[in-house]
Amino acid sequence: QQVILDVCHNEESLQETYRSLCEKGVIAQHKKIPVFSSILSDKPMTKMLSYLRGFSDPLVLFSCSSDRSFSAGDLEQEFHHLPFYNSFEEMMEGHHAGCSTDAPWLVCGSFFAIGEAFSFIKKCQGKKN
Repeated sequence: QQVILDVCHNEESLQETYRSLCEKGVIAQHKKIPVFSSILSDKPMTKMLSYLRGFSDPLVLFSCSSDRSFSAGDLEQEFHHLPFYNSFEEMMEGHHAGCSTDAPWLVCGSFFAIGEAFSFIKKCQGKKN
């Protein structure tokens, strides 16, 4: 499975990520892609999640180890239905099997979150070798 890790941690970088996905033909080919995101609580979460919802299916949220990470309780009412996990590892163990698409997965969010995702993926790759 192709996984794109992107430290798009604000509105502008999220828009740039989308533009890049369009330029590379990912959005044209798949229309919507699985997105796994973690946003810090001091970021404009509602705007960012609304933007992500436009090109993601599913949109799954996870928390990271930063004390600034959001929690399920921080989600606005309109986002309470989204799957939420306490860590990237918990999310991968609990949700990834539900993504049956050949579209690349986008894992995005803070530097903290992407660092944890990268570590988990490297650990899993080491187990396969």
